[in-house]
Amino acid sequence: MNTEKILAGVRLLFRLWWPASVFIAMCTGLLLIFQQILFLIDHYKNFSLIGVAWLVLFIVYVILGVVFIRLFARHIRGLLEPLERRMRSLMIFLSGGPFYALCLLCIFSGIVAILDPNAGGGAVFFGLAGSVFFAMVSVAYLLLLHLFLRRPAAVA
Repeated sequence: MNTEKILAGVRLLFRLWWPASVFIAMCTGLLLIFQQILFLIDHYKNFSLIGVAWLVLFIVYVILGVVFIRLFARHIRGLLEPLERRMRSLMIFLSGGPFYALCLLCIFSGIVAILDPNAGGGAVFFGLAGSVFFAMVSVAYLLLLHLFLRRPAAVA
């Protein structure tokens, strides 16, 4: 292997991972803003709105996720078009790398919380629940990306 092939591979991984990384950063920023909104709701002791606020955040995340995957499918369609089917599937799988990394991070934090005698039950719960959540997000990402990359049937 020469240096050009390695650099081409690194550039390809960067092109595949940057949209997912930007999406994760955007969702994290939304969560930080949402935390302040929850603080205001809690400050005014209106506890019935907290559940509604979480539901609205979930709906916003789902809509943003579908829009993100649709735009990303449009972005990589030209990149993956000349490749054979097996390589396209591999590239689609590799593009979910940031989601897999977050899933592994949550699994490891859950395991560390289980093994640490000073860790509370909340740390274990959030570590393991986060790993299940990001595993579901990863599977949904792959399924939706395959769906959006399918060629539409020709209309006669």
